[in-house]
Amino acid sequence: MGLGVGAPPTGVGITLVSRVGVRMYITVGPGGGTPPKFTLTSLAAARSSSGDALVVSEIHNTGANTLDLTGVLMLTHGPGGLGAGPFRATMGSCCHPDRASQLRCAFHRFSPRTLACVVAR
Repeated sequence: MGLGVGAPPTGVGITLVSRVGVRMYITVGPGGGTPPKFTLTSLAAARSSSGDALVVSEIHNTGANTLDLTGVLMLTHGPGGLGAGPFRATMGSCCHPDRASQLRCAFHRFSPRTLACVVAR
């Protein structure tokens, strides 16, 4: 039985339905917080465990704040003006100061041959 599905077990009156978390960054005082700083130390093609093509970047947090990066990848200026995207990029977990993390971008819509043509040129 899944969470929040069906009757609660005998003798228990509370059923967990869902949990929600909110991350909030608050800065008090003049000038605001320190800006994020990071470097992109590598960029490589890879495959996910399900076989999807990926572009994987190594991000090094050189700033003072924890990073929770997201964004999009656009492939442009391919052969004959070929381009693709935007593709959503996500980080597996937050990247703490002076640490590194991977930023991954999956290409779900493309066959391996099409993607190889776009990335290789």
